[in-house]
Amino acid sequence: ATTHEVSFDASEQITREEILNARKYAARMPWSDVAKTGFLTIWKEINNAGIKVGDRRMLKTRNAVQAFAFMNGHTEVQLKDLGISAHSLWEDPNEQPEKVAKIVSKIADPMVGVVSEVRQALSELQTQINSNTSNNWFEPYKKAESLKKRIEKLMNESDGDDDELKLLVKECEGVVKQFAGKFKE
Repeated sequence: ATTHEVSFDASEQITREEILNARKYAARMPWSDVAKTGFLTIWKEINNAGIKVGDRRMLKTRNAVQAFAFMNGHTEVQLKDLGISAHSLWEDPNEQPEKVAKIVSKIADPMVGVVSEVRQALSELQTQINSNTSNNWFEPYKKAESLKKRIEKLMNESDGDDDELKLLVKECEGVVKQFAGKFKE
């Protein structure tokens, strides 16, 4: 089952007792093996990146992940639920949130990480097209084609039913066409 037995009627005010019951349920929520492994991997990789996460912050993050899983109707913490931890496993707001988000998305939802990486690469290629300074358009054209094939492969692996991936394929196609147009100039 994907939902738990705790329910609320949105038209009514939630009582203190209901909130306490929800907190108790979330605090006892079990973790899937893959979520446990993912959480530990996130912690290790963040530490390896030079971001030291203390025990208290890990405990609070664990609680937040369990609450997030509960709020999403899960009966156990799943790997994707770890995505919320990107908002709490850092201390320096200048650069750490971005580093942590990359690490977390790579583990909690690898597809999000790949999509973000492809979007960044497309942005760089678009900048290159707009600057119109290259005298070798073939290499960036090949890179754009490669990005498109990578996203198409992801679409096939996800049964092709992901609107974000479909949009990303179109973005890739647009960049490929722009580079192809450079060969005609």
